[in-house]
Amino acid sequence: MNRLAQIFSLKRQSSAAHPRTQLDSLSVLAKVTANSTALPRSARLSKKKQFSRVFNSPIVSADAWFRVLARPNHVGLSRLGMAVSRKVDLRATGRNRLKRIVRESFRQYGDHRQTSVDVPTCDYVVLPRREAASICNIRLSRSLEAHWARIRGKARSKKVDSE
Repeated sequence: MNRLAQIFSLKRQSSAAHPRTQLDSLSVLAKVTANSTALPRSARLSKKKQFSRVFNSPIVSADAWFRVLARPNHVGLSRLGMAVSRKVDLRATGRNRLKRIVRESFRQYGDHRQTSVDVPTCDYVVLPRREAASICNIRLSRSLEAHWARIRGKARSKKVDSE
């Protein structure tokens, strides 16, 4: 048996000898999959056609940290798309931080479920600005909360067009 095979056999034996390690990883996996508060895949924009539909004639809300584009839809739930370029932050960890903040804010305040007939569902595209990378999470969340409210007010007055 060569040295590499010995190392792998030792790893297999050690993980089999410690069932608690396996249980811990299974419980973590169960918690993640059972988490019903996560943003569902159906509440995300994923195709180029969906993004370009929003970019064509958007409702715009902007401040120093974000530019949020929206367009009413007929899907029955609001969907979120993000475009975070390397110009915003050169580090992937910084860009991912912004994405997490936007997703969490949308999940809490963005009405990704149809709750009222008065509030039309929208497709949102969030474009963070370079300054957002250096701002604390709380201020970014408050800014996004204001964007969602502003766009909801504008969307009520705009007629829902066909896809």
